Amino acid sequence: MVEIDLHIAKEMEKLKVVTVLPVEHYHKNKMSLDTKRTEIRKLEDKIFQREEALRKSENMLAEDSIEFDTFLKNNDEKVQEALKRAEYQTKLKQDKVAEAARLQATTAHLKRDLSKYQDQLEDCKKYKDFLVGVTPKEWLIDIQDKPIAPSDTPEERMYFQRPGQLLEAFNNLEVKNLTLMQDCQDSEKALEDLRNKLRETRDANDSKITNLRTQLENLTASLKAEDELHAGLHDKIKVIMVDRKSEYTSEEIAEKSRLEENVLQLEGAPNDLIEQTEKVREKERRLHVRFARLEKARLEQERRALKSLERSQAPVHKRTGKPIMFRSVLVKNRKEKATASENDEENALEGFLERAY
Repeated sequence: MVEIDLHIAKEMEKLKVVTVLPVEHYHKNKMSLDTKRTEIRKLEDKIFQREEALRKSENMLAEDSIEFDTFLKNNDEKVQEALKRAEYQTKLKQDKVAEAARLQATTAHLKRDLSKYQDQLEDCKKYKDFLVGVTPKEWLIDIQDKPIAPSDTPEERMYFQRPGQLLEAFNNLEVKNLTLMQDCQDSEKALEDLRNKLRETRDANDSKITNLRTQLENLTASLKAEDELHAGLHDKIKVIMVDRKSEYTSEEIAEKSRLEENVLQLEGAPNDLIEQTEKVREKERRLHVRFARLEKARLEQERRALKSLERSQAPVHKRTGKPIMFRSVLVKNRKEKATASENDEENALEGFLERAY
């Protein structure tokens, strides 16, 4: 800037020497030069500010570049560390997989050993049960009664201590089995004899039952004949009876004596036959009662139907004038309950009569 001022001053001096300007023109040029100097200074200030800003930007860019390089360096270190960690985890995982495979193989081997030991244990238990089964009962009772000393070994005590004992037990069992087989044959023979006796007894009882059935059929036929005779006598009595207070006729006396003879004959009959006959007679009596009830109900139904028909055919009387108002009548539940109870009794009676004896 100083150099520019010096240059301007020199130019002014030259101009003063070369030309003689009026004072007014001189002041205008000086003012113009001052204005230009001011503009030059402003431009120089802006240039300086731009240079400072550029320098600061360069510094910041350098700092950012350093920070970015540091970031890249740290990132590379982290990447390397992550790779190392991944390699370590992969190796650790491979080790764990290998350890798991080894443990699985060991577990399978142990399971095979355990299964083999369990099979051996089952065999040992079977042998033990067999040996306990052939052990004498006296020795077992003696062992149960004998207290176990604290100094004894925890091993279970066995009766068989040498192979010869087992052979002796087999021989004894064979002798016992022969004895039992002989007893079984004797029992089968006795059972066969009992079966034969039972068959003979059954045949005899069947023949007796057949005879009793024949007697029952004869008695039933005789009873039927007596019933027919009794019905005939009853009809004759109705025809010839004049006075109810009269004495029994000779025919009735004969009928009564005949019935007494039949009663005496029945006294010698078996109780089963008498009970069966009584059941049959009771069933017939109930059937008669049922038929009578049904006939009575049929007649009542016919009477009601006839009355209903008469009412339907009768002429209709039309009422004139004001209709008669009747008092309200309460429902009589007692009659309905009585009717329902009668219907239940009739149904129960019919169900009882329909039962097979």
